[in-house]
Amino acid sequence: MIYVRILSDFLFFFYALFAISSTFSIAIAQLSLGVSLLLFLIIMFLKKENPFSGNLKIFYISIGMYFLWMVLASLFGKTPTDSLFILKEEWLFFAIPIGVFVLKKESFRKKIFIYFAIAIGIISLYGIIQHFTGVHWFKSPAIEAFDSGYRVKGFFPHRLTFGNYFATVSMFILGYLVASWKELKPLMKTLLTIDVILAIIVTLFSYSYGPILAIVGTIIILIFISMRSKKLLLVVGSLSVIAFLFYFNPTIRERVTDKIEKETNIENEASRMYIWDNAFKMLKDNPVFGVGQGNFYSQFEENMTGHRIHVHAHNDFLNIAAIAGLPGFLFFSLMWGYFFQTTFKAWKKNEQLIKYKNFFLAGLLGAVAFFISSLTEATFADEEVRQMLMLIFAFGLFPFVTKENKVRN
Repeated sequence: MIYVRILSDFLFFFYALFAISSTFSIAIAQLSLGVSLLLFLIIMFLKKENPFSGNLKIFYISIGMYFLWMVLASLFGKTPTDSLFILKEEWLFFAIPIGVFVLKKESFRKKIFIYFAIAIGIISLYGIIQHFTGVHWFKSPAIEAFDSGYRVKGFFPHRLTFGNYFATVSMFILGYLVASWKELKPLMKTLLTIDVILAIIVTLFSYSYGPILAIVGTIIILIFISMRSKKLLLVVGSLSVIAFLFYFNPTIRERVTDKIEKETNIENEASRMYIWDNAFKMLKDNPVFGVGQGNFYSQFEENMTGHRIHVHAHNDFLNIAAIAGLPGFLFFSLMWGYFFQTTFKAWKKNEQLIKYKNFFLAGLLGAVAFFISSLTEATFADEEVRQMLMLIFAFGLFPFVTKENKVRN
Protein backbone atom coordinates (compact mmCIF):
# COMPACT_ATOMS: atom_id res chain seq x y z
CA MET A 1 0.00 0.00 0.00
CA ILE A 2 1.31 3.39 -0.97
CA TYR A 3 -0.01 4.95 2.24
CA VAL A 4 1.90 2.44 4.34
CA ARG A 5 5.10 3.13 2.41
CA ILE A 6 4.78 6.90 2.88
CA LEU A 7 3.95 6.50 6.57
CA SER A 8 6.91 4.12 6.98
CA ASP A 9 9.24 6.76 5.52
CA PHE A 10 7.94 9.30 8.03
CA LEU A 11 8.29 6.73 10.81
CA PHE A 12 11.91 6.16 9.84
CA PHE A 13 12.59 9.91 10.02
CA PHE A 14 11.09 10.37 13.47
CA TYR A 15 12.59 7.19 14.92
CA ALA A 16 16.00 8.21 13.59
CA LEU A 17 15.47 11.61 15.21
CA PHE A 18 14.59 9.82 18.43
CA ALA A 19 17.87 7.86 18.31
CA ILE A 20 20.00 10.90 17.48
CA SER A 21 18.40 13.31 19.96
CA SER A 22 18.55 10.78 22.80
CA THR A 23 22.25 11.65 23.01
CA PHE A 24 21.54 15.23 24.07
CA SER A 25 17.83 16.04 24.62
CA ILE A 26 15.15 14.02 26.39
CA ALA A 27 12.49 16.51 25.24
CA ILE A 28 13.23 16.14 21.51
CA ALA A 29 13.75 12.40 21.87
CA GLN A 30 10.44 11.76 23.57
CA LEU A 31 8.55 14.10 21.26
CA SER A 32 10.01 12.21 18.29
CA LEU A 33 9.16 8.89 19.91
CA GLY A 34 5.60 10.08 20.51
CA VAL A 35 5.14 10.90 16.83
CA SER A 36 6.77 7.56 15.96
CA LEU A 37 4.28 5.75 18.17
CA LEU A 38 1.32 7.42 16.47
CA LEU A 39 2.64 6.56 13.01
CA PHE A 40 3.43 3.00 14.11
CA LEU A 41 -0.09 2.40 15.42
CA ILE A 42 -1.61 3.72 12.19
CA ILE A 43 0.64 1.47 10.10
CA MET A 44 -0.20 -1.59 12.22
CA PHE A 45 -3.91 -0.80 11.83
CA LEU A 46 -3.65 -0.43 8.06
CA LYS A 47 -1.59 -3.62 7.73
CA LYS A 48 -3.79 -5.46 10.24
CA GLU A 49 -0.71 -6.76 12.06
CA ASN A 50 -0.14 -7.64 15.69
CA PRO A 51 3.43 -6.49 16.46
CA PHE A 52 3.48 -8.38 19.76
CA SER A 53 2.98 -11.87 18.32
CA GLY A 54 5.55 -14.16 16.76
CA ASN A 55 9.09 -14.92 17.89
CA LEU A 56 9.28 -12.10 20.43
CA LYS A 57 5.98 -12.95 22.12
CA ILE A 58 7.58 -14.16 25.37
CA PHE A 59 9.64 -10.99 25.62
CA TYR A 60 6.58 -8.79 25.16
CA ILE A 61 4.54 -10.92 27.58
CA SER A 62 7.21 -10.44 30.26
CA ILE A 63 7.04 -6.67 29.73
CA GLY A 64 3.23 -6.76 29.82
CA MET A 65 3.20 -8.77 33.06
CA TYR A 66 5.78 -6.44 34.58
CA PHE A 67 3.65 -3.41 33.71
CA LEU A 68 0.44 -5.08 34.94
CA TRP A 69 2.05 -5.92 38.26
CA MET A 70 3.36 -2.38 38.60
CA VAL A 71 -0.22 -1.17 38.17
CA LEU A 72 -1.50 -3.62 40.81
CA ALA A 73 1.30 -2.66 43.19
CA SER A 74 0.37 0.99 42.72
CA LEU A 75 -3.32 0.30 43.41
CA PHE A 76 -2.52 -1.59 46.59
CA GLY A 77 -0.04 1.05 47.77
CA LYS A 78 -0.60 4.05 50.00
CA THR A 79 -0.85 6.58 47.15
CA PRO A 80 -2.56 4.82 44.20
CA THR A 81 -3.32 7.96 42.18
CA ASP A 82 0.20 9.39 42.45
CA SER A 83 1.74 5.97 41.79
CA LEU A 84 -0.30 5.41 38.64
CA PHE A 85 0.68 8.85 37.37
CA ILE A 86 4.38 8.03 37.80
CA LEU A 87 3.86 4.88 35.70
CA LYS A 88 3.47 7.06 32.61
CA GLU A 89 7.21 6.55 32.07
CA GLU A 90 6.53 2.93 31.13
CA TRP A 91 5.37 4.11 27.68
CA LEU A 92 9.04 4.12 26.70
CA PHE A 93 8.72 0.34 26.19
CA PHE A 94 6.96 1.14 22.90
CA ALA A 95 10.35 2.18 21.51
CA ILE A 96 11.17 -1.54 21.25
CA PRO A 97 8.40 -2.79 18.90
CA ILE A 98 8.63 0.43 16.89
CA GLY A 99 12.37 -0.06 16.51
CA VAL A 100 11.99 -3.75 15.65
CA PHE A 101 9.58 -2.79 12.86
CA VAL A 102 11.73 0.04 11.49
CA LEU A 103 15.06 -1.79 11.72
CA LYS A 104 13.81 -4.74 9.69
CA LYS A 105 14.38 -2.63 6.57
CA GLU A 106 18.08 -2.70 5.75
CA SER A 107 18.34 0.85 4.36
CA PHE A 108 16.59 2.27 7.43
CA ARG A 109 18.74 0.17 9.75
CA LYS A 110 22.07 1.23 8.24
CA LYS A 111 21.16 4.90 8.30
CA ILE A 112 19.88 4.87 11.88
CA PHE A 113 22.97 3.05 13.11
CA ILE A 114 25.32 5.45 11.31
CA TYR A 115 23.39 8.54 12.42
CA PHE A 116 23.36 7.27 16.00
CA ALA A 117 27.11 6.54 15.92
CA ILE A 118 27.84 10.02 14.50
CA ALA A 119 25.74 11.65 17.22
CA ILE A 120 27.62 9.66 19.86
CA GLY A 121 30.95 10.83 18.43
CA ILE A 122 29.89 14.49 18.26
CA ILE A 123 28.54 14.60 21.81
CA SER A 124 31.63 12.73 23.03
CA LEU A 125 33.83 15.42 21.50
CA TYR A 126 31.68 18.08 23.14
CA GLY A 127 32.10 16.27 26.45
CA ILE A 128 35.88 16.20 26.11
CA ILE A 129 35.88 19.94 25.34
CA GLN A 130 33.61 20.41 28.34
CA HIS A 131 36.07 18.56 30.56
CA PHE A 132 39.01 20.79 29.65
CA THR A 133 37.21 24.14 29.32
CA GLY A 134 34.11 23.92 31.50
CA VAL A 135 31.88 25.05 28.61
CA HIS A 136 28.26 24.12 29.18
CA TRP A 137 26.04 25.39 26.38
CA PHE A 138 22.42 26.20 27.14
CA LYS A 139 22.73 25.05 30.75
CA SER A 140 23.46 26.43 34.20
CA PRO A 141 25.01 26.38 36.72
CA ALA A 142 28.64 25.85 35.75
CA ILE A 143 29.98 22.31 35.94
CA GLU A 144 31.67 21.46 39.23
CA ALA A 145 35.46 21.34 39.03
CA PHE A 146 37.73 18.58 40.27
CA ASP A 147 41.49 18.75 40.90
CA SER A 148 41.88 19.43 37.20
CA GLY A 149 39.30 19.86 34.51
CA TYR A 150 35.55 19.56 34.96
CA ARG A 151 33.02 16.81 35.54
CA VAL A 152 31.35 16.09 32.23
CA LYS A 153 27.58 15.81 31.95
CA GLY A 154 27.07 16.85 28.33
CA PHE A 155 23.58 18.26 27.90
CA PHE A 156 22.13 16.00 30.60
CA PRO A 157 21.10 17.21 34.07
CA HIS A 158 23.61 15.01 35.93
CA ARG A 159 27.05 13.56 35.24
CA LEU A 160 25.94 10.07 36.38
CA THR A 161 23.20 10.07 33.75
CA PHE A 162 25.76 11.10 31.15
CA GLY A 163 28.25 8.49 32.36
CA ASN A 164 25.70 5.65 32.29
CA TYR A 165 24.48 6.69 28.84
CA PHE A 166 27.92 6.85 27.25
CA ALA A 167 29.24 3.75 29.03
CA THR A 168 26.32 1.82 27.54
CA VAL A 169 26.58 3.21 23.99
CA SER A 170 30.37 2.78 23.94
CA MET A 171 29.91 -0.94 24.57
CA PHE A 172 27.07 -1.09 22.03
CA ILE A 173 29.36 0.30 19.31
CA LEU A 174 32.24 -1.90 20.51
CA GLY A 175 30.06 -5.00 20.12
CA TYR A 176 29.15 -4.04 16.57
CA LEU A 177 32.79 -3.29 15.77
CA VAL A 178 34.11 -6.58 17.17
CA ALA A 179 31.50 -8.72 15.41
CA SER A 180 31.87 -6.84 12.08
CA TRP A 181 35.65 -6.42 12.09
CA LYS A 182 36.36 -8.61 9.03
CA GLU A 183 33.47 -7.24 6.97
CA LEU A 184 33.92 -3.52 7.66
CA LYS A 185 35.70 -1.23 5.22
CA PRO A 186 38.87 0.45 6.58
CA LEU A 187 37.23 3.88 6.83
CA MET A 188 34.24 2.58 8.79
CA LYS A 189 36.56 0.52 10.99
CA THR A 190 38.57 3.61 11.82
CA LEU A 191 35.55 5.83 12.46
CA LEU A 192 33.82 3.33 14.74
CA THR A 193 37.06 2.67 16.64
CA ILE A 194 37.44 6.41 17.23
CA ASP A 195 33.78 6.52 18.28
CA VAL A 196 34.33 3.84 20.92
CA ILE A 197 37.51 5.46 22.25
CA LEU A 198 35.89 8.91 22.50
CA ALA A 199 32.82 7.52 24.25
CA ILE A 200 34.98 5.63 26.76
CA ILE A 201 37.17 8.67 27.43
CA VAL A 202 34.19 10.94 27.99
CA THR A 203 32.69 8.35 30.35
CA LEU A 204 35.88 8.49 32.40
CA PHE A 205 35.63 12.28 32.44
CA SER A 206 32.17 12.04 34.02
CA TYR A 207 34.04 10.90 37.17
CA SER A 208 31.22 8.47 37.94
CA TYR A 209 32.57 5.19 39.23
CA GLY A 210 29.50 3.09 38.29
CA PRO A 211 29.76 3.72 34.52
CA ILE A 212 33.53 3.20 34.63
CA LEU A 213 33.09 -0.17 36.32
CA ALA A 214 30.34 -1.01 33.80
CA ILE A 215 32.79 -0.51 30.91
CA VAL A 216 35.51 -2.56 32.57
CA GLY A 217 33.08 -5.31 33.55
CA THR A 218 31.56 -5.50 30.06
CA ILE A 219 34.95 -5.75 28.37
CA ILE A 220 36.02 -8.48 30.80
CA ILE A 221 32.83 -10.42 29.98
CA LEU A 222 33.51 -9.93 26.27
CA ILE A 223 37.01 -11.33 26.74
CA PHE A 224 35.59 -14.45 28.37
CA ILE A 225 32.92 -15.10 25.74
CA SER A 226 35.38 -14.40 22.89
CA MET A 227 38.34 -16.37 24.20
CA ARG A 228 38.81 -18.39 21.01
CA SER A 229 38.29 -15.46 18.70
CA LYS A 230 40.95 -13.52 16.83
CA LYS A 231 39.07 -10.41 17.87
CA LEU A 232 40.46 -10.95 21.38
CA LEU A 233 43.39 -8.65 20.54
CA LEU A 234 41.00 -5.77 19.82
CA VAL A 235 39.18 -6.31 23.10
CA VAL A 236 42.40 -6.57 25.12
CA GLY A 237 43.60 -3.39 23.40
CA SER A 238 40.45 -1.54 24.45
CA LEU A 239 40.87 -2.73 28.02
CA SER A 240 44.49 -1.62 27.94
CA VAL A 241 43.44 1.89 26.88
CA ILE A 242 41.06 2.07 29.84
CA ALA A 243 43.74 0.76 32.23
CA PHE A 244 46.23 3.31 30.89
CA LEU A 245 43.83 6.24 31.31
CA PHE A 246 42.80 4.98 34.73
CA TYR A 247 46.36 4.52 35.98
CA PHE A 248 47.63 7.90 34.81
CA ASN A 249 44.62 9.85 36.07
CA PRO A 250 45.02 9.91 39.86
CA THR A 251 41.74 11.81 40.31
CA ILE A 252 39.71 9.01 38.72
CA ARG A 253 41.77 6.30 40.40
CA GLU A 254 41.46 7.76 43.88
CA ARG A 255 37.76 8.53 43.44
CA VAL A 256 36.91 4.95 42.43
CA THR A 257 38.95 3.30 45.19
CA ASP A 258 37.64 5.68 47.87
CA LYS A 259 34.09 5.22 46.65
CA ILE A 260 34.25 1.44 46.80
CA GLU A 261 35.58 1.65 50.35
CA LYS A 262 32.72 3.93 51.41
CA GLU A 263 29.98 1.97 49.64
CA THR A 264 30.81 -1.28 51.43
CA ASN A 265 30.50 0.33 54.87
CA ILE A 266 27.00 -0.35 56.20
CA GLU A 267 27.49 2.23 58.95
CA ASN A 268 27.75 4.97 56.32
CA GLU A 269 24.23 6.26 55.67
CA ALA A 270 25.20 7.29 52.13
CA SER A 271 26.55 3.82 51.29
CA ARG A 272 24.91 1.25 49.05
CA MET A 273 25.06 -1.34 51.85
CA TYR A 274 23.02 0.93 54.12
CA ILE A 275 20.46 1.66 51.38
CA TRP A 276 20.15 -2.00 50.36
CA ASP A 277 19.68 -3.09 53.97
CA ASN A 278 16.68 -0.76 54.33
CA ALA A 279 15.30 -1.76 50.91
CA PHE A 280 15.40 -5.43 51.94
CA LYS A 281 13.36 -4.51 54.99
CA MET A 282 10.72 -2.98 52.72
CA LEU A 283 10.62 -6.15 50.62
CA LYS A 284 10.37 -8.33 53.73
CA ASP A 285 7.41 -6.30 54.99
CA ASN A 286 5.71 -6.10 51.54
CA PRO A 287 6.73 -9.23 49.59
CA VAL A 288 3.75 -9.40 47.17
CA PHE A 289 2.93 -5.87 46.04
CA GLY A 290 5.84 -3.90 47.46
CA VAL A 291 5.26 -0.34 48.63
CA GLY A 292 4.03 1.01 45.28
CA GLN A 293 5.65 3.33 42.77
CA GLY A 294 6.75 6.63 44.31
CA ASN A 295 6.52 5.41 47.93
CA PHE A 296 10.12 4.32 48.43
CA TYR A 297 11.11 7.58 50.13
CA SER A 298 8.30 7.59 52.72
CA GLN A 299 8.74 3.89 53.46
CA PHE A 300 12.49 4.32 53.78
CA GLU A 301 11.86 7.03 56.35
CA GLU A 302 9.77 4.60 58.39
CA ASN A 303 12.29 1.75 58.18
CA MET A 304 15.55 3.66 58.36
CA THR A 305 18.11 2.87 61.02
CA GLY A 306 19.82 6.27 60.65
CA HIS A 307 18.88 9.79 59.54
CA ARG A 308 19.54 9.92 55.80
CA ILE A 309 16.60 9.12 53.51
CA HIS A 310 16.85 7.90 49.90
CA VAL A 311 14.36 7.97 47.02
CA HIS A 312 15.31 4.62 45.45
CA ALA A 313 17.34 1.50 46.21
CA HIS A 314 20.38 2.33 44.01
CA ASN A 315 19.91 -1.08 42.39
CA ASP A 316 17.28 -1.59 39.68
CA PHE A 317 16.32 -5.11 40.69
CA LEU A 318 16.10 -4.38 44.40
CA ASN A 319 14.28 -1.14 43.62
CA ILE A 320 11.66 -2.99 41.53
CA ALA A 321 11.32 -5.62 44.25
CA ALA A 322 10.79 -2.93 46.91
CA ILE A 323 8.10 -1.04 44.96
CA ALA A 324 6.39 -4.00 43.19
CA GLY A 325 7.19 -7.04 45.33
CA LEU A 326 8.69 -10.36 44.29
CA PRO A 327 6.32 -10.88 41.30
CA GLY A 328 7.35 -7.51 39.84
CA PHE A 329 10.99 -8.47 40.38
CA LEU A 330 10.47 -11.82 38.64
CA PHE A 331 8.74 -10.31 35.58
CA PHE A 332 11.46 -7.65 35.32
CA SER A 333 14.14 -10.35 35.57
CA LEU A 334 12.37 -12.45 32.92
CA MET A 335 12.58 -9.56 30.47
CA TRP A 336 16.33 -9.27 31.03
CA GLY A 337 16.88 -13.02 31.02
CA TYR A 338 15.06 -13.45 27.71
CA PHE A 339 17.06 -10.71 26.03
CA PHE A 340 20.42 -12.00 27.25
CA GLN A 341 19.64 -15.63 26.45
CA THR A 342 18.30 -15.02 22.94
CA THR A 343 20.94 -12.52 21.79
CA PHE A 344 23.84 -14.56 23.18
CA LYS A 345 22.55 -17.80 21.69
CA ALA A 346 21.91 -16.14 18.33
CA TRP A 347 25.36 -14.54 18.26
CA LYS A 348 27.05 -17.84 19.06
CA LYS A 349 24.98 -20.47 17.29
CA ASN A 350 22.25 -19.19 14.97
CA GLU A 351 23.50 -19.87 11.42
CA GLN A 352 20.25 -18.64 9.87
CA LEU A 353 20.81 -15.18 11.30
CA ILE A 354 24.60 -15.04 10.97
CA LYS A 355 24.40 -11.85 8.87
CA TYR A 356 23.02 -10.09 11.96
CA LYS A 357 25.70 -11.26 14.40
CA ASN A 358 27.04 -7.69 14.68
CA PHE A 359 23.70 -6.46 15.99
CA PHE A 360 23.35 -9.40 18.37
CA LEU A 361 26.72 -8.65 19.96
CA ALA A 362 26.09 -4.89 19.91
CA GLY A 363 22.76 -5.32 21.68
CA LEU A 364 24.22 -7.86 24.09
CA LEU A 365 27.19 -5.72 25.16
CA GLY A 366 25.13 -2.53 25.39
CA ALA A 367 22.60 -4.31 27.61
CA VAL A 368 25.38 -5.85 29.73
CA ALA A 369 26.90 -2.41 30.37
CA PHE A 370 23.49 -1.01 31.34
CA PHE A 371 22.85 -4.07 33.53
CA ILE A 372 26.15 -3.67 35.39
CA SER A 373 25.50 0.02 36.01
CA SER A 374 22.02 -0.84 37.29
CA LEU A 375 23.49 -3.01 40.05
CA THR A 376 24.66 0.07 41.94
CA GLU A 377 22.20 2.65 40.63
CA ALA A 378 18.50 2.82 39.64
CA THR A 379 19.51 3.35 36.00
CA PHE A 380 16.19 2.03 34.70
CA ALA A 381 14.44 4.88 36.50
CA ASP A 382 16.59 7.41 34.62
CA GLU A 383 14.58 8.27 31.49
CA GLU A 384 17.52 9.57 29.43
CA VAL A 385 19.40 6.28 29.78
CA ARG A 386 16.35 4.05 29.73
CA GLN A 387 15.05 5.33 26.39
CA MET A 388 18.43 4.57 24.87
CA LEU A 389 18.27 1.02 26.32
CA MET A 390 14.96 0.52 24.50
CA LEU A 391 16.74 1.41 21.24
CA ILE A 392 19.51 -1.08 22.02
CA PHE A 393 16.94 -3.78 22.77
CA ALA A 394 15.36 -3.10 19.37
CA PHE A 395 18.74 -3.46 17.63
CA GLY A 396 19.35 -6.76 19.38
CA LEU A 397 15.90 -8.23 18.71
CA PHE A 398 14.83 -7.11 15.22
CA PRO A 399 16.59 -10.04 13.43
CA PHE A 400 14.11 -12.45 15.02
CA VAL A 401 11.28 -11.00 12.93
CA THR A 402 13.19 -10.83 9.63
CA LYS A 403 12.54 -13.15 6.70
CA GLU A 404 15.78 -15.06 7.41
CA ASN A 405 14.39 -16.32 10.72
CA LYS A 406 12.08 -19.05 9.48
CA VAL A 407 12.27 -21.15 12.65
CA ARG A 408 10.34 -19.91 15.68
CA ASN A 409 12.27 -19.55 18.92
